[in-house]
Amino acid sequence: DDMIPETPACPGLPRGSDDEPVFRAPWQAQAFAMTLQLHQRGLFSWPEWAAALSRELEQLTPEDSRTPEAAADAYYARWLGALEQLTGYFQHGQGGRQD
Repeated sequence: DDMIPETPACPGLPRGSDDEPVFRAPWQAQAFAMTLQLHQRGLFSWPEWAAALSRELEQLTPEDSRTPEAAADAYYARWLGALEQLTGYFQHGQGGRQD
């Protein structure tokens, strides 16, 4: 089945009036889609994703929310940071990145 399953709640995910995710730029939609695909392929669980995203969102600052556009960009930048954390973790093993 090629349908994307219903996703669990994602804290702070910008949503439109139809309650669907909203993306200001193509890279934001791509980061969202990559996350769903990697989860569906078993690279990480939703609890692992939620923990990584929460760690990233804790780093947001008041400056990140100076405008709605800046808030959306900052949110998805943190989203991408969480995705990088998880894929780096699994790519390099549980010991983290290897230099």
